[in-house]
Amino acid sequence: MSSLGGLFLAQDPGAPAPGEAPGLFSFLPLIFGIVCIYYLTMVVPERKKKVEEASLMRSLKKNDRVVTIGGIHGIVAAIGEGDEPITLKLDESGNARMKVNRSAIAKIVDPKNSEDTKKESKKESKKESAKESAE
Repeated sequence: MSSLGGLFLAQDPGAPAPGEAPGLFSFLPLIFGIVCIYYLTMVVPERKKKVEEASLMRSLKKNDRVVTIGGIHGIVAAIGEGDEPITLKLDESGNARMKVNRSAIAKIVDPKNSEDTKKESKKESKKESAKESAE
């Protein structure tokens, strides 16, 4: 009987048994890492998007060319105060008008610096250089 008592006393009480699961504190770095990854991939870009959207709405003024989230191109005819809708002219004569919510404006199109015109001008210059080299 004394040999059994000595066997129990010889074991370290702080060490987990071989079949025992590790404690909660060993998973804390993993949980912290997952939370950090979530924050960096979901929360930070969403905040940045909201700030850009707010600055877009503040910079919106009459006669700006805009594109809605539905892909409709128009020119701002009137801007309502607060949450009132924005009126867009859809054609050059100004007869066709549409009211949209502020949140429906996706971007302001600057014809001088738009990416589409830059891409088109690069394509045209490549075509011209190819024609010149062929001649």
